Amino acid sequence: KDTLNGSDALVGRLQAVLGLGIGVGCVVAGKMGHGKIPYRLTIPGGAAMGIALLLLGVLGKVQFCVMLLLFLTGFSGGLFQLPLTTAIQQRSPENARGRYLAAGNALDCISMLCGSILLWLLRAIHIGPRGILAVMGVILLAAILPLYKNLPQE
Repeated sequence: KDTLNGSDALVGRLQAVLGLGIGVGCVVAGKMGHGKIPYRLTIPGGAAMGIALLLLGVLGKVQFCVMLLLFLTGFSGGLFQLPLTTAIQQRSPENARGRYLAAGNALDCISMLCGSILLWLLRAIHIGPRGILAVMGVILLAAILPLYKNLPQE
C-alpha cells in the first residue's frame, strides 16, 4: 500500500489478483495432470514463483507490473502446491490419511510462523517490502533445488 501509494481498495484488488492466479494455476495443474499427479509442474511452478517474487522486488513500484507479477506468483503457486497436496492425499495410507493431512497442516502453520519471524527480522534490519519479496524469491529458488533431485517419477 505504501510502496504503490495506494488505497485499501488497491490492496483488495491486489489480493484478488493473487487469489485468482492461485485458482487458475490449480485448475491448469489439474488439467495438465490428465488424472495423474503432475509432479513435473512442481519445479517450474516453484521456480516461476521465486522469479516472480524477485521481479516484484525490482519492479514493485509500477502498479501494472505488481498486478501482473502477483497473478504470476499465484498462478505458479497453484502449479507448485496442487501436486504436493494431491500426493499427500493419494499416497498416504488410508487408515492414517487424517494424521498425514494434519501433519501437513501443522507444517504449513510452522512455516507461516517461521515466515513471520523472518519478516520481523528483515524489517528489524530495515529491509523494505520490495527487498523482502526479493529475499523470499531467492529463498524459494534455493529451496527448489533439493526438490528437483528428489522428485518422484509420475
